[in-house]
Amino acid sequence: MTIRVLHLIDSGGMYGAEVMLLNLVEEQTRMGLKPVILSAGTPGIEEKQLEAEARKSGLPVVAFRMKAGLNLIKGLDILRYSIREGFHILHSHGYKFDILLGCLPRKIRKIPLVMTVHGYVHAPLFSKMRLYQKLDRLCLKRADYIVFVSDETGKKTGIKSSRATVINNGIDISSEADLPDENEAINLEAIFSRSDFIVGAFGRLSSEKGFEYLIAAFKKVQEVVPESSLVIWGEGYLKDELEKIVRDNDLEERVIFPGYTSHVMHYLRKINVLVISSLTEGLPIILLEAMKNKVPTIATDVGAIPEVLDYGRCGVLVPACDVNALAREIVSLSKSTSEAESMAERAYERVSVHYSRGMMTKRYVDLYHNMLGAT
Repeated sequence: MTIRVLHLIDSGGMYGAEVMLLNLVEEQTRMGLKPVILSAGTPGIEEKQLEAEARKSGLPVVAFRMKAGLNLIKGLDILRYSIREGFHILHSHGYKFDILLGCLPRKIRKIPLVMTVHGYVHAPLFSKMRLYQKLDRLCLKRADYIVFVSDETGKKTGIKSSRATVINNGIDISSEADLPDENEAINLEAIFSRSDFIVGAFGRLSSEKGFEYLIAAFKKVQEVVPESSLVIWGEGYLKDELEKIVRDNDLEERVIFPGYTSHVMHYLRKINVLVISSLTEGLPIILLEAMKNKVPTIATDVGAIPEVLDYGRCGVLVPACDVNALAREIVSLSKSTSEAESMAERAYERVSVHYSRGMMTKRYVDLYHNMLGAT
């Protein structure tokens, strides 16, 4: 039997979960499965970044538009579509579909449901997101199987179940970087050409990524390494606030926000060090990409990051929110090129052995077979 999988996601951009999903679907297709991505969005959105990237890669994607929030009627519509199209597995990648499909009794849902928890952010008390998180935890327990991307992610949810497992994210170790278009490249060339040392960061411009601490640390780095620059790729609701912090610290000439890029590997090869300043994480894909490209990394010791970096052997670990420690380690790496290169070589060896997308996909496919054998 050729397994048909419907992957469900309400994407907020092209970040870790989205990149992992594209890797998973591409590898599942190569292995002979028939996966489809159902990408939810609000009416009026023509095409999400995830949908564009999937189509560019020749991957099957269905754009499904629905009102924001937990639209149970549309959830039933999706279920009817899944049954009609003969899908064998429903695979949710986020709280929206965890709740919309997880709230349905198994005898109504009929199709086995697996939920991947990519990360867990502590939402503010009394916020709508906090309510969604509580509902999500309840519905996770109703899944046929739960997958955490790291042990730490599982611990954060507080869920202990015999139907839960850990499958680490994986990337395509052999893929090559594609070049950005000319305008994008020209806009960044000026800062690259005038900088002796470039600090790079990628991610959603939101509070859990800790970019305000990175900017504060970079202010201290500038005092010691004046020809350094900081480039933060990504979009998000904190962009205006972060740009104001940059202006208030007179760093406009040395810190830039180019926005979202789909050419991550190209730019990883342009920077001298990747910094992950997150307050919370699952297993960040950007970390694996940096390791694959032999880019020295400094990261906060949250989520699965310490495990991936072999507890400091393959990258530098600092406490979250510690501006002084982060600044000190950036300056140190700028001065010790040989140690940075050795660390990057160890990181490459580790990601090649433990975090390939082939290994990740095989574990998911084995899980699907086990679930279908139990139905």
